[in-house]
Amino acid sequence: MQASGCFTLNCFPKANSVIGHTGGDLWFIGVMPGTQRQGIGRQLLREAVAHSGCPVYLETSMKENVQWYRKNGFEVYHYADLYMLRTV
Repeated sequence: MQASGCFTLNCFPKANSVIGHTGGDLWFIGVMPGTQRQGIGRQLLREAVAHSGCPVYLETSMKENVQWYRKNGFEVYHYADLYMLRTV
């Protein structure tokens, strides 16, 4: 498999570390449209989870992605809708 994407994972697994976090953030996983549906996103997600060293939670605003996350081992534990409007 040739690289066609990337991820950045920030994880601070030691509670007594200088930063003091026990979690981290992976903001986006994306694969170029021309290389989608080849398992690249799944590989990126699995690598991120395998190397995280901490529990992995995710949020998505795209309902159509929920099934993909389920197929990759995640389960829904909470639904939330938040709509905000600022009038001019």
